[in-house]
Amino acid sequence: MVDVDNCTNKISKTNKLMGFGKNINLKKLKTLSVCMIVKNEENLILDCIKNIGEYVDEIIIVDTGSNDRTVEIAKYASSKVKLFNFKWVDDFSAARNFSISKATGDWILILDPDEVLLKHDLKKIMAMIQSTVIVGFQLIQRTYTNNSDQASWKKALLSDLNVRGFLGYFDVPITRLFENKPEFSFTGRVHEDITPSIKSNKLPLLKSDLIIHHYEYSRGRDFVEDKQLYYLELTLKKIKDQPKDPKAYSDAGLIYLTYKSNLDKALYYFKKAIEVDPYHKVAYNAISKILMKKGKKQEAVDILKKSVELGLRDVTAHLNLAKIYSFSGDLDAAIKLLQQSLLFAPNSFASISLLANFHSRREEHHLAIDLYNSAINLKPQDSNSYMALAKLYEKTNQNEKAIKFYRFLIQNNHPQKQIFIEKILDLEQNL
Repeated sequence: MVDVDNCTNKISKTNKLMGFGKNINLKKLKTLSVCMIVKNEENLILDCIKNIGEYVDEIIIVDTGSNDRTVEIAKYASSKVKLFNFKWVDDFSAARNFSISKATGDWILILDPDEVLLKHDLKKIMAMIQSTVIVGFQLIQRTYTNNSDQASWKKALLSDLNVRGFLGYFDVPITRLFENKPEFSFTGRVHEDITPSIKSNKLPLLKSDLIIHHYEYSRGRDFVEDKQLYYLELTLKKIKDQPKDPKAYSDAGLIYLTYKSNLDKALYYFKKAIEVDPYHKVAYNAISKILMKKGKKQEAVDILKKSVELGLRDVTAHLNLAKIYSFSGDLDAAIKLLQQSLLFAPNSFASISLLANFHSRREEHHLAIDLYNSAINLKPQDSNSYMALAKLYEKTNQNEKAIKFYRFLIQNNHPQKQIFIEKILDLEQNL
């Protein structure tokens, strides 16, 4: 259980800062159960339990058929662990629902053994659940990978200590924290989700900025590929179970595209997704990507235009279409698209930095400078924005500002720092 005397002040302060209600009765703190389903996780399970053990009240571990030391390690890792066995039936929702049925806490947090929550985020969670009318929270699952072809992949900052050697990551919102209510249950054989259950009960669900750091790719590409091919089997079964679920078709398309390199099959399933739901925006970007690979540029443009015309408010569609226009030399159309995207996503770093690049290409230096400064406000460590600003300030004879940005790049060990040192020496002579 939570040590009331030790965390009273912390929870009180955190609640006030985050706005989760007024004073709370600290003698009746709400409890948190972590629920995990595991199989053959002997290399990860101990660290996972140690990471969360200090902050949560109960750790439910459901083993689905391990033949290694997972169960033995988990059993002695913490007194908070409660172990259960579950016969695997090719259905992740069935296993998840079994796990949450064993939880006794007021709230439930779902984690996998290859996921990590930082200590300050665990503390925030304990504060969040004490006084809120919200019954569920979407967290951000940040998956670290070197595969830049992944949708929404972002390059990681060199200063980010959480990357563990990976070049970048992609983020997916995922409902992992919710009240322990009997009417809540997971659905879907694979990529199981509790969100529909919460929404069907017309109860409030909130997006949070808390990050679950996901290190699936640290297990090696072969592991990930085998897992995804198994997921494909389950996804095809899921399509039979839920033929009106556009995400099932989209998930199948993504696996065919990424892990089987079968463009025709991938295209078929993504098209089925928008046939079932014309507003399933993820599929439009995937279809355009496949069509570009097949050399069908105009069809790719048309499908992205359709996404924009439907008003799907999809930043990625606007970005991709803007890039195609820019490659064709139509910067006017590209700029217009990015300006449209900023109306519904004003803090999109990708849109702002690309728009800055386009204005720079048109020699509209002052507009570009303003936009790159906005980009830096969103991502203070982005070296590309600093380099672009240094060059723009140099072009506009603002040498002191150019020197400032070149120095930043040197201090952050940019690969071209020797060139920048020489640049600074030249610029200083002209001050």
